[in-house]
Amino acid sequence: MTNIDSDKFIENMEASTKDLMHTMKACISRKVATLPVKISKLQYGIIHIIYSVGSEGLTITEISKLMDVEPPTLVKAIDDLEKKKLVIKTRDIQDHRRMPILPTEFGKKIHASIASPIREAMRKVFKKVGPDKSSIFLETLTEITKVYKN
Repeated sequence: MTNIDSDKFIENMEASTKDLMHTMKACISRKVATLPVKISKLQYGIIHIIYSVGSEGLTITEISKLMDVEPPTLVKAIDDLEKKKLVIKTRDIQDHRRMPILPTEFGKKIHASIASPIREAMRKVFKKVGPDKSSIFLETLTEITKVYKN
């Protein structure tokens, strides 16, 4: 690969990021549309966050911070997920004010039915580009993330 100037890098990064995000959102949308229960992409995101991060459950405030979505937006979506038996609201034994939300077994199955094909696509990418380029990509992505967080 040839060296590029910063303007070209920014242009290419914007285009590549946009394409990657669009492709991943489209993949998730296709998978969500095939589920046995109707949920939105936001609701899948909630299930994904709870399943991936919150082994002890996450509160609406915690989910809000992780997803960068206002709590009132999440309340209706979570209530609907609870009605569909995909999540359950619990009461923290040590702090009764805290109400963690956990995925149900059905919620875990729904999450897996979307997460598994996405992970399989990532495996295909790894096979295609190889371990060396994959490592460089991850290192670069980690550095980019650090820059945006600061």
